[in-house]
Parts: sequence; C-alpha cells; structure tokens
Amino acid sequence: MSIGILFESREWSNLAISKILTSKGIDNELIDVSQFSFNIASNFNHNLYWNRIFPSLEMRNHHLTLHIINNFLFYLNETNVPVVNSYKAFFYDFNKIAIYKILKEKGFNIPETTGINSPDDFKKAIKLSKLPFVLKRNRSGRAWSLEIINNKEQIENQIKKFPLSNDFWLVQEYIPLKHNYVTRIEIVGDNVLCILKRFPGSEGISSYSRGSSIKLYKNFPIDVVNTGKKALNILDIEMGSIDIIESIDGKNYIIDVNATTNFTPDYIDLLGFNPLERMCDFVIKKYKSLKQKSSYE
Repeated sequence: MSIGILFESREWSNLAISKILTSKGIDNELIDVSQFSFNIASNFNHNLYWNRIFPSLEMRNHHLTLHIINNFLFYLNETNVPVVNSYKAFFYDFNKIAIYKILKEKGFNIPETTGINSPDDFKKAIKLSKLPFVLKRNRSGRAWSLEIINNKEQIENQIKKFPLSNDFWLVQEYIPLKHNYVTRIEIVGDNVLCILKRFPGSEGISSYSRGSSIKLYKNFPIDVVNTGKKALNILDIEMGSIDIIESIDGKNYIIDVNATTNFTPDYIDLLGFNPLERMCDFVIKKYKSLKQKSSYE
C-alpha cells in the first residue's frame, strides 16, 4: 500500500510532507499533475491520495492542470478511492461563490457577494454596493488580483480591464474589522492546529503574500473557533484553514476558506512545532486504518 501526493507546485511544504512520510516508514509518491506526461489511467496505483493542489495554480499558468486534476479527482470519487481533501473539498477550494452560497444557506455570516464577468455586470453590482468594497477572483489564491476598491477612479480602471480572465469575479461587501487583524484558524481533522492573528499588509489586505504579519491568537473567542470548525466540516475539508473577521457589528464573518494549507519555515518557527508533522500523522492514521481494513478482506 502507498500514498499518492497530488501536487502541481514544488512548494517547500509539499517536498517536506513526502520526506516526513518516508521517515515514518510510509511509502509515498509525489505526483506532479502539471506535467504533460501525467496519465490518469496509469496513476490509479495508490490506496490513498492526498490532494495538495493550490487554487493559485492558474495564476502560475497551469491552466491545463486545473482540468487534469478535476478529472482525476472526479474519477477517484466515482470509484470510491479515498482522498484526503476530496473532490468535494477541491470543488469548494476553487469556487468561492459556491462556498459563500452554501455557508450562507447554513446560517453563517457571509459578506454580501455578487458574481460578475462583464463590464455591465460590474456596473450593476457597484450600484448595489457602497464604497469601499472588495473585488476578487472567484477562483484564486494568495490574494492575487484581490483589491479593496475605495474610489471611482479605481472603479473606472477596473472596467477598462475587462475581460479580466476566463473566470468570473466577485464584488463583495467590505466588512470593517473590530480589531486590526483577521482570524486565521488552521484545522486538521477534528483538532485545531493553531489560531493566528493576521494583520493587514499592503493596501490593507490581510495575506501572507501581501506582507501581513502574524501572531499567535491566545485568548480567542470560542465561538469564532466553533464557527470555523463547523464550516470546514460542511465543506468536507479535512485539513485546511478559514479566515474570519470579527466585525464591529459583533458578528463573525467568513471571508475565505482554503483546503490546501502551505506552511512556510517562518510559520513553523512562530508556532514552535512543525504542523506538517501533525498533518502527516493525520494522513498516516487514515492510511493505517485502510491498510488494516484491507487485511481483513
């Protein structure tokens, strides 16, 4: 038996995960689905797969990869092959509007959001919005293309850019922060891995890629954590993170969800432990459970 790690970016964390699994005696293979040599039929040779595909892949020109991995995860789902962060989790990871719709229907606080894919859509959406508002891609990562629109000049500049991409965009209500940070909750299975305060970086955007600083969130409100755990469970995200704004109106707003967490060495230094180890332990537990089950069949 073995584990197949599906990836398209040679991030430090993906390589580290493979090394950790190997050090713990677990056979595994890094499967780069961005390579044209990737063949769906020949890669059904693992007992468990770990989805490590980042939503930012199109920003790195892996357009074909999106279709390849979508098909592969769909086939794994249809044939009941176990996947950590399943096809369902993958779908939500690449579809923010679906996340917002599902979670809002389940009673979570979500900023008002409108999907757009043309200048006319944009003009209609901004008539229903008040400044400032957030403009971002429906399918993206690392806060690429995310902007806080504060004035009419920015609106005119965005209209000139259409069509912005082959994906549609989102006009989203701007939620004022009660505190000067966004709450990031990292979860593995039923356990909270860590809770962080992530402060706004460049242009007021809270994102590691925009230079945000982070701190451990020690005296966190338990209702914020419960909101995050419940939301990820609904989305079938076994390992991932969720960003929540504790708003000045007293509500907890979900603004982003990620099924593929990417810890960098500086994060690990801050936490004082290696979260990748705990992620691997979670996957190994599932792997051994499958192995034990197969031995009885």
